[in-house]
Amino acid sequence: PDGGVEFPAHELFELVIQCMDEVLHCNERLLQKSPPAAVATSCFWHSLLALDADGNAQTPVLSWADNRASQHVARLRELLDADDLHARTGCVPHTSYWPAKILWLRDNSPELFHVSTRFAGFGEYLTLKFCGELTSSLCMASGTGLFHQNNCDWDEDILQSLQLSAGQLTPLCDAHDALEFSSTWKARWPQLADAKWFPPLGDGACSNVGSGCADNSRIALNIGTSAALRVVLHDFGESAPRGLWRYRLDKNRSLLGGAISNAGNVWAWASQNFQLPDEDEIKNIAPASHGLTVLPFLAGERAPLWNPDARFALIGASLDTNAAQILRACLESVALRLLDVSQRLHAACDVSTHI
Repeated sequence: PDGGVEFPAHELFELVIQCMDEVLHCNERLLQKSPPAAVATSCFWHSLLALDADGNAQTPVLSWADNRASQHVARLRELLDADDLHARTGCVPHTSYWPAKILWLRDNSPELFHVSTRFAGFGEYLTLKFCGELTSSLCMASGTGLFHQNNCDWDEDILQSLQLSAGQLTPLCDAHDALEFSSTWKARWPQLADAKWFPPLGDGACSNVGSGCADNSRIALNIGTSAALRVVLHDFGESAPRGLWRYRLDKNRSLLGGAISNAGNVWAWASQNFQLPDEDEIKNIAPASHGLTVLPFLAGERAPLWNPDARFALIGASLDTNAAQILRACLESVALRLLDVSQRLHAACDVSTHI
């Protein structure tokens, strides 16, 4: 109810361990013949947690969807010029990024802010636990809101405004800078004794590369809990257009795009709360024939409005309105949000791109 979306770090870590155990067990014969050379990790962007000097989690993992810092976005705009912040970091003042969350944590958990505390994402927590070293890929760091996109380093001016030092964050590495598993995990997983651990990369960046959208000829559309449109640009040094963000895949490749906070979660919410009809009934409704307008902002909104306080609205319903029409209108509203992002992205790419 307060907008919190968090997960215990140790529980997520245990799930990763279970996953690794099962994958290695199910492929035991194959891996005996051909041991893995490397482990690559796709991790959800924008997560945040505090670690003590021994690497123990001092907070839960805060998700991008955690909205408790919404009242601190205005304070952030007072501290930092929003346009300048966007130009340098590729991110806007919003609850999904670290700056607003850092202000919220400082107000609610001031005991966290001492020299020995490190702030990291869940991917960096994994690296520390598996390899004994705390480091962050440029890719993961680029989605925090504290990273200078062109300098490929933490932004000192923003850190100073937030009363943070680079020493309270993680050292940076690139996508190809591999580590090794610690002896504890080599003993548990002898199949991985010689395998390299590559630093986690943002799930959106991995989605683009995995779907073959690794240059400016194709835009990737990804619809999950949230949704995003992204394009990979080589040697890009410009600011992100208004309403969109800019992150990095690695030192040479940027991602330009926009993510909306409401997509599959709208379907899930409707499934839990409405008496849903058969899908064919929904498909057979002509577009916009229901006379309904839906603002699908169950989780606030990111691109292009960037308003964490936006809320869901259904307008135009009558006694004759049925569940199929409401669901159809919900899905159309998600598609229209993506259309807005798509038009901005096409204009920014300056090439004939395909989704």
